[in-house]
Amino acid sequence: MPQGFRYWAFISYHHRDRREAQWLHRYLERYRVPRHLLGRPLHDIQVPARLAPVFRDRDELPSSVDLGGVVQQALHQSRYLIVLCSPGAAQSRWVNEEVRSFKRLGRERNILCLRLDSAGGQQVFPPALLERYDEQGEVCGRAPEPLAADLKADTRDGAALKLIAGMLDIGYDELRRRERRRRIRNHLLAGALGLCAAASLFSAWHWQQAEKQEALRTQALQARIEMLYRNGREELLAHNEARAAAYLGEAYRLGLDTPALRFMLARAMAAVDPQQLRIRTGVPVWLADVNADLTRAIAIGIDVHLRGYLLAQPQQPIFDLPLGDVDRFFGAFGLGGRVFWLESLGRQGHEMRLFDARDGRLLLREKMNDESLDDSDYGVSPNPLSDDEREVVLLGPDRALHYGAIGASLQRLAGDYSTARYCGGRGLVTAAQDGRIELRDPRRAGVPVLRRFQGLPGRAVVLDCSRDGRLLAAATHDGAVRIWDVDAATLLMSSGHNAIISDLHFSADGQRLMTATRAQVSIWQSRGGALLYAERFLDPAGNPAVMNPEGSMLARIGEGRLSVVDTDSGASLYSLDAHLGGVNAFNFAPDGQHAVSGGNDGTLVIWRLPQAAQQQYRDGTHQAPPLAFASDGRYFVGGSQGGLYDAQGRRQPGFGAGATPALRAALSKDGRQLALADESGALQLHSLPDDRLLDRYAGVAAKVVNLGFDHSGAYLAQAIKEGGIRVLELGTHRQRHQLATDFSRAFAFSPRQAEFAYGSGDTLYLQPTAADAPRWRRQLAIAPATTISAVVFSDDGSRLLVLAERRWAFVIDVASGRLLQRLDHPAAVHFSMGAFSRDGDKIAIADAGKTMLLWHLPSRRYLTLSGHNAAVHTVAFSPDGSLLLSAADDGRLRIWDSQDGELLYSFNAHAGSILPFAAGFAPDGRLAYTTGSDGATRLWPMSGETRTPAQLQQLLRCKIAWVTAGRGLRALEPDPRRCAP
Repeated sequence: MPQGFRYWAFISYHHRDRREAQWLHRYLERYRVPRHLLGRPLHDIQVPARLAPVFRDRDELPSSVDLGGVVQQALHQSRYLIVLCSPGAAQSRWVNEEVRSFKRLGRERNILCLRLDSAGGQQVFPPALLERYDEQGEVCGRAPEPLAADLKADTRDGAALKLIAGMLDIGYDELRRRERRRRIRNHLLAGALGLCAAASLFSAWHWQQAEKQEALRTQALQARIEMLYRNGREELLAHNEARAAAYLGEAYRLGLDTPALRFMLARAMAAVDPQQLRIRTGVPVWLADVNADLTRAIAIGIDVHLRGYLLAQPQQPIFDLPLGDVDRFFGAFGLGGRVFWLESLGRQGHEMRLFDARDGRLLLREKMNDESLDDSDYGVSPNPLSDDEREVVLLGPDRALHYGAIGASLQRLAGDYSTARYCGGRGLVTAAQDGRIELRDPRRAGVPVLRRFQGLPGRAVVLDCSRDGRLLAAATHDGAVRIWDVDAATLLMSSGHNAIISDLHFSADGQRLMTATRAQVSIWQSRGGALLYAERFLDPAGNPAVMNPEGSMLARIGEGRLSVVDTDSGASLYSLDAHLGGVNAFNFAPDGQHAVSGGNDGTLVIWRLPQAAQQQYRDGTHQAPPLAFASDGRYFVGGSQGGLYDAQGRRQPGFGAGATPALRAALSKDGRQLALADESGALQLHSLPDDRLLDRYAGVAAKVVNLGFDHSGAYLAQAIKEGGIRVLELGTHRQRHQLATDFSRAFAFSPRQAEFAYGSGDTLYLQPTAADAPRWRRQLAIAPATTISAVVFSDDGSRLLVLAERRWAFVIDVASGRLLQRLDHPAAVHFSMGAFSRDGDKIAIADAGKTMLLWHLPSRRYLTLSGHNAAVHTVAFSPDGSLLLSAADDGRLRIWDSQDGELLYSFNAHAGSILPFAAGFAPDGRLAYTTGSDGATRLWPMSGETRTPAQLQQLLRCKIAWVTAGRGLRALEPDPRRCAP
């Protein structure tokens, strides 16, 4: 401060008033002078921003006549003296001396007082405050009682402001108003800051809650997706494809997109996509059929009306005919599809009616014999029409046969007959009550007998002839079944059931015969009588099954759905599930590619049936034909004659490797050479794609069990049964190597280098193809009397998987022969085959103990995958590594998720076993192949679903009667309006 003033004020107080002195000291030093007062002249200075510093002694001075030097100096350097007036201060010698000393400095007018407490009228002013001093500092009289701010009357802030107003020489009201405005502003600012802080805290809390909610939603979504995926997988494994599609499609819509999901979706949609047309009839359908050219459909509903539909314009029926009071009925189109026949039983008795399928016009109505009809017999209804649909035959009420042209008066053939039918243009087959079966000529007078068929032990209830009329089948009331050659009248088959036959008919080619009772269905080989397929029904209800014209599939209705079974392998192929409330009626179309179903929801659905196997090869024997793929997947060679096919399974014309049946085939890596080995071990080498014979190699007098080119196509290896491995140098006819091995799989060409690996006993060899000595050999630590059973290179050729026949697996570094990893599985029975994934991180191992191992090399852990009912001989990864295939002696093909070992799909691929090492993926991964002991090689579609979730949801809502609801499904009528045009 100018002019020697160091302190703005000196606070004088009694020690009892120490707390008030501390408060006042802090208040004055922290006080900010109003901005509009800054710089204003104040006596000899300008008003500063703060009134600091302020002096305050902490305690009473020691007992002394004179003030301490520090206090005296502070009084001298203080502009103002503030006296805290209280009874203690009034009696304090030292407060009084401080006031007297300050007045003697000539600053009496700069003394400010703050009254603390009157204490009931006691004196609060020190005596020096009530004395007047002259210019020499001597007492010259008594001064009036000073004006003082009152702490009780003015409140603390008001009292302090009065002191400050005195120090700044301004009016108290001006300062008080300003301070009030500042306080209001500060309060507003504090309120705003508080609101901001509250808003920030609320925002932080809200964000935290939102994050928690989002985490919970994510967790709930993930749990729902996992539940949908799990349920869909289980439904697919049970071959409930439509229900699986509902679950998996919803998981797909919610964001799950993995190769495993797309694979399962494609399998499920294979049974949903075939729906071609949905027709609303308005009433539950109990009988449905389509004609041969797929232009018309006929349905009979629960209201017993016969309705006909044009498939090109299915909105309204072209006819709607009431059938009267009918309890039971059975009918179908004739072979030409122009006439619909209907056999019924009701109040009017047992009748046969024929309708024109184009307009519903009644062509014939005749009474039939009903003496023998009861619940056990009903359902036996042979086709009464001739193949050209111009003639009809039926059993009259008198047991005589009534036959002739439709539209003319029927002729009567007297006798005691049980049934009759036309036989493929050969004539009329009649069955008498005594079991006599005869072929007659209905176009000649007297209907002469052409042939008689012996061997039926009882009354025939149903007859059928093959399409060409060469075979005749009959069944008795007791379940006996017989098949005759029509031309020779010789008995071909004698078998049957222990119950009345409810259905009997040949396949279109006459090679198979289906017989069915209410509890069992069987399919027989027509010539020879071998039983090909049989199944019993625990809860039969009516006619249980329908065979397709080719005899390759059987459809059966049960538990509200329609299941389709492959009669060759016994595999459940898929289920057709499109009706709300269950299926009541089903029939295959005559072309074998289409079908019609009718349901409780009052609809007819026309299907184009999916093909389980994309391609199939047989050579007429139980020896399975060879199969070999080009490495780029553009084409493959299949069949014992070495036919060339493109990726879609279309055979390329003009290609055939020769007349000698081949047992093994191999394609070079560049796809330019084809090797075929016949039964004698002789080799033929062909060029592709021109099918030019390049070379021949003599046989080895032993069966060739494996065949393969090296990576360059310059060498060919033959694995010979009980004869080791032979490596041929192509073009020179030179046998480059002859190796002794116990297993044909204990040999492998490197995919990158001109070398191969093979095992003999407990020793592994790496051999350059052009050299005579191995590059290195390694003896493996396996049990005595065991030997190496398989050798497999990784895709990059850097590592080898070596399996020992019992339980050992080794991963070997190719460059050095160093052991990288080892697996010892005590529960294994026999390790026979292994495979690397393309990235080399996983290995699959087949075990004869009905299991396989999925070995994850980076973590050194493995999973045991079980489910087969027989020894597993074959494993393979898909080219992208997402899927894993296993095949076994039980004939089943299983597809697994290679990431977690979860089973995705399973079906019977063959009636017998799948041959060892005869299954795998095509190079592009879109097909899998299997070869079985039944003599067939089959290709199976493996592609994943490619449509978007939105496209799939639209299609599902259009075609299936299921939607997800909670943890399950609920039935919902499909909406055909959502079907894309």
